[in-house]
Amino acid sequence: MEVQYRELREEDYSEVKKLINDLEKFDQIIPDDYYVDKILSLYLNKTLAECSSCQVASYNGEIVGLIFLSAENDRNSYNPITNRIRAFLDLFKLLISSSEYRKLLKAYKEGIFDVYDQLLNGKEDHYQGEIKLFIVSPDHQGLHIGTGLLERAFEYFREQEASRIYLFTDTDCNYGYYDHKGFLQAGTKESVLKLPDGARDLTIFLYEYDL
Repeated sequence: MEVQYRELREEDYSEVKKLINDLEKFDQIIPDDYYVDKILSLYLNKTLAECSSCQVASYNGEIVGLIFLSAENDRNSYNPITNRIRAFLDLFKLLISSSEYRKLLKAYKEGIFDVYDQLLNGKEDHYQGEIKLFIVSPDHQGLHIGTGLLERAFEYFREQEASRIYLFTDTDCNYGYYDHKGFLQAGTKESVLKLPDGARDLTIFLYEYDL
């Protein structure tokens, strides 16, 4: 069975949320399945609203990898208004649900997303594209899925005349993969993610790549 690569479809969303959960492990932080789904939907819809191309890898009928991209020259988008509305509704449900979920959202904002802004500050004009989300199922390592997705991302960025791209990653991820693939570290910053089950130290990286 060969790995198939294609554009994201709406019917893929449930499998994509599973991949996001495999990465972020929200189900280990949030005890209620309903709110696990809400935060995964928030994560997905917010990301989609900022993307211009989304590729998935399918193996034996299962979504086993994804790469979501944004290129400044590409005016296409994944229903930004609809996805922003969906993200807002998911955020609203989480905010009114309990103080614990409000604390969780605050922890991610301060511990991760604010750090992204700090690392990118003053460098926004240096880049013409961003890898927004890149996940390969840990159960399907060894099939070169990451390489296949990354090659398609590079092809897309070249078509969009994006000569330099960037991404964020951290020490909870396999950040050494990007060194291996020729990305350069353009910034690092220490952070603390204050989760309900305890604080976690992180190093957050800004990587860049010249095409």
